[in-house]
Amino acid sequence: MSVSLSSRIPTCNQFKSLNLRKANDKKKNKSIRAGTLKQFETCSGRKATFKASKRGSVDVVEGSRGLKAYMSLPATEYSVLDAEKVTRIDETTFRCEVTKISMFGVTMQPVLTAQVDVRPEGIGPLIKVVDAQILGSDGIKAANDSFMILSENNVSWSPKEFSEGEEAGAGEVVNCLASECYVEVRVVVPGWLPLSISSVEKAGNFVMRQVVDQVVPRFLKQLSTDYAVWAEGDDSRAAVSSGDLFSIDLEKNNEAERTGN
Repeated sequence: MSVSLSSRIPTCNQFKSLNLRKANDKKKNKSIRAGTLKQFETCSGRKATFKASKRGSVDVVEGSRGLKAYMSLPATEYSVLDAEKVTRIDETTFRCEVTKISMFGVTMQPVLTAQVDVRPEGIGPLIKVVDAQILGSDGIKAANDSFMILSENNVSWSPKEFSEGEEAGAGEVVNCLASECYVEVRVVVPGWLPLSISSVEKAGNFVMRQVVDQVVPRFLKQLSTDYAVWAEGDDSRAAVSSGDLFSIDLEKNNEAERTGN
């Protein structure tokens, strides 16, 4: 699914003429918005696609209130998990601030709008990105609709299947909490960038892998912590962290950028 976006549609020539490396741009903080698939397809120029997926799981011990009941909660009763990086917009929609990312000498911060679909029978929610914005230097402000994002996080659970020789503790019921995340970003490559599309996509795919490889396990850890608190009768729905859910270690990414690999 593509994101829904603003009606401001600049020309693609504006995007191609950008010089994101101007030193004075670094002094300003602007934003651009993702485009719909239709808007993006009208843009001329070279286009690249970055993709990554990650599936993770964590064992959780059933508490006084069951995991199925927890997964059936309406989105209005969800904890934001991270008090600093996630804020509630309405009953089912949340704003998520990802760490700043540096690529090809440009530093930007993705801000995602995610919507929660609580599926029936307590099978778990489906979380989709429905809007996206990038905060950055003044030069990127004309790049509206020159990128788009498709992303979803399928959260589910199942009874844990023990390997031979494994077993639950006495009186324990153990379940498996899982997250399957997919992210796809499509961009118009700026004209000033001399790299081939394959090189651009290699670097972009590396960044996407860094994001999902680090965020998915952290999300599951925080979700399991939130369940354990709720399962014992705490209905405060307070956040369980502050600032680290979407923190990404970009050192490897920076090294890949310097080497061009």
